[in-house]
Amino acid sequence: MISMEYIRETADFKIEKDTVLTLGKFDGIHKGHRKLIDTVLSKAYENNMYSAVFTFNIAPSFAIKDDKHRLLTTNEEKREVFEKKGIDYLIEYPFSKETASMEPEDFIKKVIKDRINAKIVVAGTDFHFGHNREGDVTLLEKLQDKYDYKLIVVEKAKYDKEEISSTLVRRFLQAGDIRMVNELMGEPFFIREKIIHGNEIGRTINIPTINMRPANIKLLPPNGVYASTVNIDGKCYKSVTNIGYKPTVENIKVMGVETYIIDYDGDLYDRILDVCLYDRIREERKFNSLDELAKQMQNDIQKTKLIDI
Repeated sequence: MISMEYIRETADFKIEKDTVLTLGKFDGIHKGHRKLIDTVLSKAYENNMYSAVFTFNIAPSFAIKDDKHRLLTTNEEKREVFEKKGIDYLIEYPFSKETASMEPEDFIKKVIKDRINAKIVVAGTDFHFGHNREGDVTLLEKLQDKYDYKLIVVEKAKYDKEEISSTLVRRFLQAGDIRMVNELMGEPFFIREKIIHGNEIGRTINIPTINMRPANIKLLPPNGVYASTVNIDGKCYKSVTNIGYKPTVENIKVMGVETYIIDYDGDLYDRILDVCLYDRIREERKFNSLDELAKQMQNDIQKTKLIDI
């Protein structure tokens, strides 16, 4: 396939091609997830099949528990990652009461087999599915002959003897340890959003910035200033990113992401860009004047230039 087919907002679809499938929430796509994805891609290549990833349009815990926890990776960011990896089909299945109550074997028959036409299913050791999460890899193994697929179970990825999980990534992100987050994820933590108009204060001190307003569902690291990069038209630029409320110039209670792109001067309004974070430089704080802010930002820029990215 030339580009990834994105199936979303419908349960009424059918993939005619033979597929190699993996399933999961894929929040904070980390090295454990990447083991699954790489296995899918290699098996699809070996067997002349098509690669497929199944996930839900929202994290199931939101619908079941109505909790307020935020996502490491939004659906749009997942789409970006899977497309770059070369996945052929991304199925973002609508999560509903009907889906939640589906018996595990019904899910295998009606979704994995009839909808996705999976010939190979790749799953982690702790994968659960169906009503009350009663389905697992034992059931998938038991039913593989009945529904004409082969199961491949992938062991958990580990870091320093600890299993890598979304929970572990979340813990380091909330502590502001971006370097460890990136180590666990295998790629930089990034924020993908449209560039919006800000107050343009940066232009008055010769440090123009781009502004993003991430959705509330997106989990961000602690307020502060971070060494980052922005990819623009295939070229990667070092940048300095402030996450927080900009107390010196606005002091409003709306979380924003503001980035100064080093050695770039152009109009980026309304474009959708990725800001990748690499290291935390300092906490966010309020300055007494714009001159004081400008001096600190110049220091932040110099520190970022020296960071190996």
